[in-house]
Amino acid sequence: MQRFLVDLMLMRLDPQRCTLCNGLLDKMELSGRERWQCRDCRKLYWQGGHRRKMESMLQSIRCRREERAGLPGGDKGHKYPT
Repeated sequence: MQRFLVDLMLMRLDPQRCTLCNGLLDKMELSGRERWQCRDCRKLYWQGGHRRKMESMLQSIRCRREERAGLPGGDKGHKYPT
């Protein structure tokens, strides 16, 4: 059960690697918004519609896993840090 809880908490979006070249991302602020840029290929990432969709999908998975495990908070209203 303890491993399950650890796995559940690790399901979050935390950009650290580039999806193109696997280079490390540097966090930066650009035009007052949080961005990440790859050190190697210079690709720029931001929190857009795709990220919101992924966060919603992860939230749904967390809730279903909690419901199956009989854990408290296995409802749609439970929020997790992203």
